[in-house]
Amino acid sequence: MTVRIVRELHESPDRTFYVYLAKKEDGEEFKFSTTHPATRPKAKEQVLLQGKWGVYRGQQTFRATVMTPVLPKGAKGIVGWLRQSSVKGVGHATANKLAEAFGDELEHVVGDAEALARAIPREKAVAIAEAWASNAGQAELVAWLGRFGLGPLTTKKIIKQFGARSKQIIEENPWVLAETIEGIAFRSADEVAHSAGHQLADPKRIRGALRFFLDARTREGGHCGLPPSMLVETVADEIGVGAVAVRAELDEVADGRTHALDEVTNLIYPIPLLRDERDIADRILTLMAEAKPAAETPEEACRLVDEAAAELGFVLDDSQRQAAVSAVSEGICILTGGPGTGKTTTVRVILKALQSVERKVAIAGPTGRSAKRAADVTGAKTSTLHRMLEWEAAAGGFTRNQRRPLQEDHLIVDEFSMVDTRLAAAFFQAVAPGSAITIVGDVDQLPSVGSGQILRDLIASGSVPVCRLSVVHRQKDGNGIVAAAHNINAGALPAVSARAADGFTFTEAYGANGISEHLVRMVTRDLPERGIDVSRDVQILAGMRQGEIGVTKLNEILKATLNPAAEDGRTVRLGHRLFTAGDRVMQMRNNYEKKVYNGEVGQICWVGEVKRGEKEMVTAIRVEYPGDQVVYTAEDADDIDYAWATTVHKSQGCEFPVVLFVVPNSHQSILSRNLLYTAVTRAKQECHLVGDGRALRSAIAKADTTRRYTGLALRLAAPGPSPDDVIDEMPAGPSPR
Repeated sequence: MTVRIVRELHESPDRTFYVYLAKKEDGEEFKFSTTHPATRPKAKEQVLLQGKWGVYRGQQTFRATVMTPVLPKGAKGIVGWLRQSSVKGVGHATANKLAEAFGDELEHVVGDAEALARAIPREKAVAIAEAWASNAGQAELVAWLGRFGLGPLTTKKIIKQFGARSKQIIEENPWVLAETIEGIAFRSADEVAHSAGHQLADPKRIRGALRFFLDARTREGGHCGLPPSMLVETVADEIGVGAVAVRAELDEVADGRTHALDEVTNLIYPIPLLRDERDIADRILTLMAEAKPAAETPEEACRLVDEAAAELGFVLDDSQRQAAVSAVSEGICILTGGPGTGKTTTVRVILKALQSVERKVAIAGPTGRSAKRAADVTGAKTSTLHRMLEWEAAAGGFTRNQRRPLQEDHLIVDEFSMVDTRLAAAFFQAVAPGSAITIVGDVDQLPSVGSGQILRDLIASGSVPVCRLSVVHRQKDGNGIVAAAHNINAGALPAVSARAADGFTFTEAYGANGISEHLVRMVTRDLPERGIDVSRDVQILAGMRQGEIGVTKLNEILKATLNPAAEDGRTVRLGHRLFTAGDRVMQMRNNYEKKVYNGEVGQICWVGEVKRGEKEMVTAIRVEYPGDQVVYTAEDADDIDYAWATTVHKSQGCEFPVVLFVVPNSHQSILSRNLLYTAVTRAKQECHLVGDGRALRSAIAKADTTRRYTGLALRLAAPGPSPDDVIDEMPAGPSPR
């Protein structure tokens, strides 16, 4: 029904629930409530409501599941809308100018920025046209899409993408929703398509599925591309169409506009990933050819390294010395090795040797924690790769690139196993000709969360000098973490102890309840009794996000235990979750505008309200990250999650004094040797495994036999081996997801 707002009666403290007094078309006044409205109507504005009547506290009340604005008709109505609109800088004066300029024609041009710009400044004209387009047809579209479970916030995204023609575009090709709007599943687009009369074998549906599932597999499984046969099989299974029909649409999808079949790798890529992978290979080969390393001869390199080691008081083993010599004498060098093999010591020697000949050096890591750790152990100034590359929202990307390269003579990048294809491409593009690079990382850890396995591919190519440290040094005070990690990596059961002081323990616990009860006992009693600060020094890890003992459930339990929500002014609701001052949270995706990146962990230091626009106040939280603070509102609440527990993937690049890792039997499908190895190597002082011994033994026995589909190693490989030979010899990555 269409009603006119009289006034707002109630707003909940978290700004998610509202009660309004409204007037029906027959003049009768009534109350209605709504949650999470896409817009906040003002007095006298008309809105369309969908919902149902009910009785609340003895009074009949309408509960609106959908509330959308009704735009005015005629020039007079539009002038009124402009005068009351929330468009920045638009009020009575602008409305009167437009009324005078266009008269009765105003309703025909209000959505045309070019026309409006003849009477008012272009900036205001564009803002008015965009506001009109975002509301035009919204009521009808919300009502239509609501039948398929797509709410007003999703509709808002759709209108932002497609404008006033949204409904027409969707009716012509419903599957464009899944292709272009984040969060809309292909089955939701199928429901819309079915209602619009489209057939299952519609070529548009098959092409949409090919694009959707290729993008999903590369995004979620870490691939850069997929073999055509695998993509066809996946899509045929997912949408219930024969493989012959799917294969017939493949050329249309891989036509080079959004996706392409690469002749070198015989993989179908999303265009951005194909471009990035090619750029990485080209830049690495160019930089290696142009590099001017610190030492021109092997003798000079040995002298620089030996003098640096002596000055620091270090005695290097042969593999460390060779790695340091290679770093100061090669254009690009990779330094890899497991825990305790002396990577940090070697980097300190390399840094000292470079400084002795006045080389300008920069050290970076992929996350704030990895950069801080590098700074702590080297004593040098470090930064994240994102900050080094200087992301600027106004520029739409990194401002350090080939036209404006980094100025350092030598770049050292730590935790390179975490670096994905997009970030690697940006980094290598920004390295100046003549500069040298030292890449540091543990190749046996999990590859990056994002697409690619850059460190593995560089090593597998055989084209970049690689130094693997082989001697274990860090084995102090009987600490069992290093020994356990090396045993796991070799496929052997680690020696476990019942004493926490030994550094590595395993406690048998069965089922979700048994494991969670043991974890709660550890974080509330056992660890605090030994003086360990649980909120700062302890990280719980799991292999899976979902499930009865996955990260999501563990965080619910841990929040309720360690920092429960309370009505004391310290808790607010953002989106569907409650956040409390003191909560430990993690950034879940790169946000370049806020300059906070996937995997960063921080703590909520403030809750309250911030100003949005000229007048509106909205609920917000402020999170303190290493070196920075970031404000979040409901609009970006999905960017963060609780972080008392997190996945092993998300913990990469981080080290914690104490790690608790759950190994339940229900996680056997995801548990593997390198997942377990990565989890254990996150711990510096203590690592405690809790779970089922069968799951632990299964994980250690499971050396990954599947791989990520990438082409970087092949593009870099020296002439000789066939593509199949190179791919077969590449180190394995995690299973495609």
